[in-house]
Amino acid sequence: MGEGVEGFSIVCEPGRYYQSKLPQRPIFLFDLRTEIRILKLLKTERYMELVIDGITKLIYRTYHGRKIEDIRVDKRQTGRDASYVFTFPPIDSGLEGWNKKMEVYLCKYPTTNGCYELFVMGLHGVTCYYLEIEEIKDFEKFHNYMISTMFKAKTYWETL
Repeated sequence: MGEGVEGFSIVCEPGRYYQSKLPQRPIFLFDLRTEIRILKLLKTERYMELVIDGITKLIYRTYHGRKIEDIRVDKRQTGRDASYVFTFPPIDSGLEGWNKKMEVYLCKYPTTNGCYELFVMGLHGVTCYYLEIEEIKDFEKFHNYMISTMFKAKTYWETL
């Protein structure tokens, strides 16, 4: 059976095809003798749900003069649409633009390119960053992306 964990592997004979039965995952076709080690398949970063321990430590951080009020996991959409949501309270009256309540989303599941989206809700096209898993694991890099995301939002509202 070759190397593997607990004996999990799939072998495809020449001319046979294996289609992934994993929900919402790409289909893999093999026409050569190929071994797929399930553990490696499931552990590749592009399939992993993002789980961040200690994420609430960010609640004390300030981004462009705005302090995070709340951090929650948004599961309104089922499956791959779950996100971490960082809520920033409104400034003063908070009726419009930069002063209104703002939410920054960090998607818990990667896009097809294997990156995780970080963006201000309602300004995705202007503020979105596609982060590699290593950029999220490195707290300082992630912190800098949060700063940059908020800066893009502030710049957008100030240029209207």
